[in-house]
Amino acid sequence: MEADFFFDRASPADIPLLLNLYDRVYLGRYTMALGTDSHVMRRLLEDSLNAWFVFRTGPHGQLAAAALFEYDLRSDLYKLEGVAVNPEMRQRRLAHRLIDEGIRHLQTIRGKPLSFLS
Repeated sequence: MEADFFFDRASPADIPLLLNLYDRVYLGRYTMALGTDSHVMRRLLEDSLNAWFVFRTGPHGQLAAAALFEYDLRSDLYKLEGVAVNPEMRQRRLAHRLIDEGIRHLQTIRGKPLSFLS
């Protein structure tokens, strides 16, 4: 049976869940602070120009996937970073779906197409 996933914007209250997700996905070897340092995560989450989107599932809102859209004010571009999918939830195109939904959401908020740094 296919799990139900719902799109959400992560908040600082999700930091323990995000840390757990990155640890599980990368087996404790994630090298970027955005997935290992709670202070960096809090700063990114509290900056209203950034958007850390997640798919949740289950009765307790378990994280199935996460992706950070970090805004660069100087260039008016987003950097897509920290895409992770719970190993138990793979093979469901969750990363693709989450990125598409995140882009649609941000375009609606901004009222214009997005530009990305690669």
